[in-house]
Amino acid sequence: MKILHTSDWHVGRTLRGMSRLEEHRAVLAEITDLGRTERADLVLVTGDLFDSAAPTPEAQRVVWETLLALRDTGARVVAIGGNHDNQHALDAFAPIVRAAGITLLGHAARPGDGGVIELTTPAGEDAVIALVPFVSQRFAVRAEQLLELDAAQAVGLYAERMQRLIEALCHSFRAGAVNILAAHCFVPGAKLGGGERDAQVVHDYGVEAAAFPIAANYVALGHLHRTQRVEAPAPAWYAGSPIQVDFGEQDDRKHVLLVETAPGVPARVEPRLLRAGWTLRTLRGTLDELQTAAAAGTDDAWLRIVVREAPRAGLADEVRALFPRAVDVRVERSVVDDRAHSVFQGRIMVRPDAQKTDAKMMTRALLLSDEAEADNKPELEIFADDVTCGHGATTGALDESLLFYLRARGLSEKEAQALLIQAFVGEAIEGIADEALREVAMSQAQLWLEARS
Repeated sequence: MKILHTSDWHVGRTLRGMSRLEEHRAVLAEITDLGRTERADLVLVTGDLFDSAAPTPEAQRVVWETLLALRDTGARVVAIGGNHDNQHALDAFAPIVRAAGITLLGHAARPGDGGVIELTTPAGEDAVIALVPFVSQRFAVRAEQLLELDAAQAVGLYAERMQRLIEALCHSFRAGAVNILAAHCFVPGAKLGGGERDAQVVHDYGVEAAAFPIAANYVALGHLHRTQRVEAPAPAWYAGSPIQVDFGEQDDRKHVLLVETAPGVPARVEPRLLRAGWTLRTLRGTLDELQTAAAAGTDDAWLRIVVREAPRAGLADEVRALFPRAVDVRVERSVVDDRAHSVFQGRIMVRPDAQKTDAKMMTRALLLSDEAEADNKPELEIFADDVTCGHGATTGALDESLLFYLRARGLSEKEAQALLIQAFVGEAIEGIADEALREVAMSQAQLWLEARS
């Protein structure tokens, strides 16, 4: 049996207000073509079809047309709800798409109520598929129990309930069939992609890999955006997202998984590289260096630009003129000493088709002398009417109460100042995705602090 495993489409996702629907159409068409070429018997979509619980009509069109196109390849199509999806809406649509040969399950259900499905491929091969859409803590652990438990007890109870759910569903597995578990969940120890929703990739939502039954030919996972195998009693893989969802994923290569298995035979998994999605890149350099990069062409990427120039008003606009695909040109933090003068100019632009955008911009400047200056010019440019956007700026010296606290514990004034400055700068440096670059930045900051003291 050939299985095409894809996940975490996040259709409707915007990038700093820029619509990515055309990108999604292209990469989902690439996945559909692969399913047709490889003559897949079954397509598994393991959650987060949408990026929002209230997707636009355009985003819904992309998802429904893709599911129908995958069904038109001859494969059976099975999809489950993720934490970004409106799981109630998926359950409401399930009877409609079922007529087209598509199985859709928004919420976890008992085996006889849709939690387990059995199907036979055109070649006569039987499959038993246990479905575990995203399960919130509130759903797994009744509200009154959560109110009475401390954090450790609640986490333990969630993991225990999830294991029982998986055991109950997988009890339907049988010899002579291809047994599959499809789940949208976080497995502790797996590597994050960078664009996941932080609150739901912590151990509060952890499902241990040991919960996956050895009787499964394959465990198809969704939720994490990096393609990876998970160490488990049965072959278990995250398919990952088909596009780079955010700049935290700019170093990830995106895949769809082609799986081959048979009754009693562990799955053989082959990641297939996806090429239709745009890449996300970060460019750094002086204005002259950036002009050279622009002349060489960057049409295949969404860009984050870091300008290594003395700050001045209008610099961000010059960079945007060079790179129409630049979605992030801003300085988040500055440390201004002696008689230095920093200038921040940033803009959030929300285009007309980027409804449901949630964007925030914040700049923080730390002044280390009475003669230092910091000017901030945050801007909002909004052409949509259903958005949540905001900006803010803070400028100030080191907190005197924190300095007093550290001095009271035996640190000298210089040591206390250095510790607070290091914490301020370090928080910004930790946001650098590239590990090597992050280490260089931290090293340079440490040298500057040592020289200052």
